[in-house]
Amino acid sequence: MAKFLNKILTVLAVVVIAVAYSGCKDTTKSTEVKSKFFGGTEVKETTVTDHGNNATVSEKKVEYDANGNKIETNTKTTGNSP
Repeated sequence: MAKFLNKILTVLAVVVIAVAYSGCKDTTKSTEVKSKFFGGTEVKETTVTDHGNNATVSEKKVEYDANGNKIETNTKTTGNSP
């Protein structure tokens, strides 16, 4: 009886893992690099994470001066997450 219950629990654990894996989120990233008028660059990274019916959008902007030194970093997250 114990071996039978152990097999059932093992199969149940595999099913739970499979269901959890199928519900994992998809993530898409994109990066834009723009040159600034007075020298330097602006890098904008957008990440969209899909949670089934909901999505979360994260935008990260990093500004660099003409020498490549980081000036400013802004991060903004919008959307619903479960």
